[in-house]
Formats: sequence, structure tokens, C-alpha cells
Amino acid sequence: MRVRPITLALVAVLGALALAQNYTAHPIDNLLSSTSQNIPFAGGSTGWDEARSHFLWPAAFLPPTGGTITAVEVVHASAHPAFPYERFEISMDHTTNATLSTTFANNLTSPTVVYSRTPGTIAYTAGIWQPYTLDYPFAYDGTRNLVMEIRKKVDRPNNPMISPTISQRVLIWPRRIDLPPPIWAFGAYGSGAVDAATASTTYSTQVLIRFQWGPVRTSTINSTRDTTGNANRSYFHLGATATVTTQGLPGELAAYTIDVALSPVGISTPPVNGEFWLQTLFNLYFVGVIDGTGRHSVSLMVPNEMGLIGTRVYFQSLTAGLEFNWTNVTDAVIAAY
Repeated sequence: MRVRPITLALVAVLGALALAQNYTAHPIDNLLSSTSQNIPFAGGSTGWDEARSHFLWPAAFLPPTGGTITAVEVVHASAHPAFPYERFEISMDHTTNATLSTTFANNLTSPTVVYSRTPGTIAYTAGIWQPYTLDYPFAYDGTRNLVMEIRKKVDRPNNPMISPTISQRVLIWPRRIDLPPPIWAFGAYGSGAVDAATASTTYSTQVLIRFQWGPVRTSTINSTRDTTGNANRSYFHLGATATVTTQGLPGELAAYTIDVALSPVGISTPPVNGEFWLQTLFNLYFVGVIDGTGRHSVSLMVPNEMGLIGTRVYFQSLTAGLEFNWTNVTDAVIAAY
């Protein structure tokens, strides 16, 4: 039987739709960092063999059309072929809370365990966005905030010596006090920290985390970081280049909007799917075409104006093809250097 070219083209389009895997990056799509944290995911030293951790992401920074989270990605500072766990679980839940309570139960309504190695091992690779591919993908509703819980208990009895220590990269500068900080309880093996009722630490720096999504449009943001003469220079410093990337289907238009404030709630703008979160409706600054890889990027240089220091800038994209979709919001805080 002869297959017509139009049929082949349709199959190709449907295949692209089915295989599309876009991601969001929190708070920045950059894996280079000189600072790391041992508590939430792995460890190695006996002082943090157990931990219970919570992270929260406001709805504005997640796809407003809803979507399925298929993997969590973290950057590790070192490698281990088979890090041993007696218990390791990732759970997710929706919430309307804007901040995390230090009482863990207050952050969770009906959590779903999406990843478990209880017991099990995880192979860690250094310096990449390493995926924890979810055993049970999480269906995000597009309107509420998201909570992620991680519980870990290292299998210390069967592994008295673990080397090297495995830590997770965190955002370096500036410390983002404008974003919900993660919380956790931790302790040695047998401390009970894996089941702690309350958090002992509110951490002031965000762990670098990405979410892989099913077929949904997303945006990410990155920045240059000048380290000349100062190891602690910031992302989005005066004179830096900030790059926003829209992820969608090849051939779709990507329209970029910008503002210095968010709306308190998302705004419905039919016929566009999802909600618009910026305060000034459709403050457009660029339009481009998404390439064959499903990406389009636009860069802006941060003006060398001292009065901008501390300003929080928000970006949101609209994709236009056979349908119209809003992406998630990305943001940046302008720093002095």
C-alpha cells in the first residue's frame, strides 16, 4: 500500500507532539556553582544520614496550562556509582500556601510518592543535570502552588564507610530572599529525622532544580556571571546578559513579555490557554520563531544603571501555532556586580 506524503507529515507532527519534553529551571537554568548542600538528596558524612526536606514553587513559575512532571533534575558536585539508601522517597502535592510551614504536615494535603528507592541505590554523576525519572509522573493542575518532599535514610549499617560525599549545587549569588526558601530536618542514622514533625532549618539559598515536563510549553532564564577579580559576582549583575528561552513546537511563534511586577492571581486571556501573570497586559518586547529543536532564545543586556539594583524583573512567553499557550514565568533580581 502506498503511503501519501501528507500522511507521513501528519505522523511526524503527531510524533513530535508525543515526544516533546520541555523543562522548567528553578531559579535559573545554569548548573555552574561553587557552593553545594549535602542534606536533602544524598550525603556521605554520618551527620546527615537522615533528612526530611520540603520545597515550594509558586504557580506563576510553573506551566499555567498544567502538565505532567516526568523527572526531577539536580546538579551533583561529585560522583558515586551506587549510593546506598535504606529509604529514599520523593513526594509531590498541590497547595494554596504561599510559604512553607516549619511543621511538615501543614504543607501537605494529599501527597503522592512519585519516586522511591526503599531500599535501593542511585548512581550519581557530577556536573550535569541528573534526572530522577519519576516512577509515577505527577499531574500538575496549572493553578496551584507545588510542594515537593524528599525523605532520605542512608543505609549506614551495611555501608559504614561511604566515599565520596555527594552534595547538590545551589544558587550562589545573590541569595534569593524573594523566593520561598526550602526547609529540612536532618540528623545521624537512627535520629528519626526522616520522619521529623518539624523542620530544624530554613535554608536561605535555593538548590538548583529542574522539572522535566510532558508536552507543554515552558520558559527558562539564564545569565552570564562575571567572576573577574571576585569569585562571588552575581547572576544578572549590571552589564550582564540575561537570556530567556521559550520551549515549544518547531515553527511556533514565541512572543516575549516583560514587567517589574506580578499580578496577585493569574489572568485568563482567551483564546490563549493558561493564565497571564505579569501586571501589565502583554508588554511585548520581542517575537521570534521556535527552531527545529523546539527552542527560541532572546538575550537582553542589563543596563549599567545603579538605580536598577534590587529590581525584580519578570518574563512570560506566549507561543502561537495551531493553538495559543502561555508559558510559565521566569524572573531575575538585578545585582550590583
